[in-house]
Amino acid sequence: MTMNDIRNILAIAEHGRITKAAHALYISQPSLSQCLQKVENELGVRLFERNRFGECKPTEAGRIFIEEGTEILVRWKGMMDHLHGQKEKKDFTIGIPIRTGMEVVKGLLDVLEQEIPDITVSFVDKPNYVMEEMVSNGELDMALVRMATPSSGYTIRKLYDLLPAVNLRKGSPLWEKLEYRGSNPVPYIDLRLLAQEPLAVPPKTKEHRARVWVEQLFAQIPGLTPNFRYSVPNLAMYDRYIQNGTASCVLSVSKIPPNMCQLEPEYALPYSQNFIYGKRTDKEVAEKIYQILYRLRNSDNL
Repeated sequence: MTMNDIRNILAIAEHGRITKAAHALYISQPSLSQCLQKVENELGVRLFERNRFGECKPTEAGRIFIEEGTEILVRWKGMMDHLHGQKEKKDFTIGIPIRTGMEVVKGLLDVLEQEIPDITVSFVDKPNYVMEEMVSNGELDMALVRMATPSSGYTIRKLYDLLPAVNLRKGSPLWEKLEYRGSNPVPYIDLRLLAQEPLAVPPKTKEHRARVWVEQLFAQIPGLTPNFRYSVPNLAMYDRYIQNGTASCVLSVSKIPPNMCQLEPEYALPYSQNFIYGKRTDKEVAEKIYQILYRLRNSDNL
């Protein structure tokens, strides 16, 4: 989801019809309908109820989206206006994750003003593979990417690792095969047993790095073939599969909750969040920004 997507959805809410909103945005009605469908699929909820007259009335989820989306755009505009007023400083462009970038922006800007006052930064939200290409080509100075692909075009620095957590479906026979150890409330599950489960996994696309990570988890045991039954594009939809007993899933989390399972340590392949910067980027500044991000993450401010 991009900032333009949020603007488009808010325009539908403002004008009450997709056709009127499309006219106000100077885009085609099919393009706006596709944008709405994409956002609804990504979130796993309906944002509007549409009647046969083409009128769009926000659902409860839609009202929440409108309120939060409006706030996000106000914050984004305020940030960009502030940054555009700092042109006398040295500019850097940082790529940020599409769905979680705003939290990163807020924490980083507050510290940059105090610790590196002679620079200004702007932000671009793009998919991971696009940001890697842009950093390598010099279109971005730095980026936050998941599971960074090794390249001679940039330097990779690890920010933190997320752990694999298994969320078993309701009624799965594997609930009876979990192993509890000592006082640890989080049970262990055998990766070989998990391969027998119907699994909901991210789509096999360049944008979804988590799919590659899940494949790598099972590839650690030669000959193990997991049952990737369902392709699920967003986290909001996983809970449906879990609760109706259709499929289990493997998620990346900072701390595994007691209602999920953990893998044996030798198979708990981490899902890494990386900071990358280009070969033509000022290394001293890039390393300072990396250290700030690392510190923020480890102090639970990011």
